[in-house]
Amino acid sequence: MKTTAQFTIFICVYPFLCIMRILPLRWAEGLGQCLIGTLGPITPKNKRVLQGLQIAFPHNTQPQNARLARANWRHYGVNLAHAIQLDNPQLIARTEVIGWHHLQHAHARGKGVFVLSAHIGVWDVICAVIGDRLQPTDTVYRPIDNIFLNRWFEKYRLRVYKSLITKGPSAGRLIIKSIRAGGVVPMMSDQKMWDGVKIPYFGVPAHTASGAVVLGAKLNVPVIPIYAVMVGNRFKMTIEPPMILTGDEKLDATQMNQIFERWINQNPTQYFSFTHNKWG
Repeated sequence: MKTTAQFTIFICVYPFLCIMRILPLRWAEGLGQCLIGTLGPITPKNKRVLQGLQIAFPHNTQPQNARLARANWRHYGVNLAHAIQLDNPQLIARTEVIGWHHLQHAHARGKGVFVLSAHIGVWDVICAVIGDRLQPTDTVYRPIDNIFLNRWFEKYRLRVYKSLITKGPSAGRLIIKSIRAGGVVPMMSDQKMWDGVKIPYFGVPAHTASGAVVLGAKLNVPVIPIYAVMVGNRFKMTIEPPMILTGDEKLDATQMNQIFERWINQNPTQYFSFTHNKWG
């Protein structure tokens, strides 16, 4: 029954995916903004978005956070277009890269690199640029619940990524294998991890995915924070210096969350993970 329902949903959205796939990138971004910006605020998840915004920006009024929520949904529509057209060379052509030497020097050590990032800005652009300039990445990700949609998106992701490492019990082994082979492994570490250590996130304890900093310290592998945001019609990808890890999980995870908070405070309309129950 569940598989039938998933297939029905896939058949319904498939024509839209095909249209988004063949449109010029900026048209696809506009269509995504319009569609998700309209539907997102009326979904049950919008309540969670507003709750997250209230925690992150407690001094905002309710109307201010409601406007931020609408902006977050519109921006997610842009990311939907990017996920559908991940192999479009325009993603790379429109990107200004700052701090490339940090990643280049870390990679030259030959011990592999963890790329630490979050669901802010235009996160798919990061892997596209690294794959074009350096080498394709072994990317850790959470599959879409709908198996048919997931297969469709994976087909295009694998045109850019070297491999997809599914979050779960077997992920650690595959991550270590990639790192020991000198791989570049991006990890989106801002979402909730139920068995993760509880670390303050905007001042409130939250289940934190600390795998990148824990493995980075354990394996002596550089952890490079990278984020990419929209600036007008272009993208700005910033590569920061490697994190200075202590080997103490709580201290390093706290440092990681503080990095994410800084990015979000600078770009509050471009953060998507308020849809996740991070503090629950």
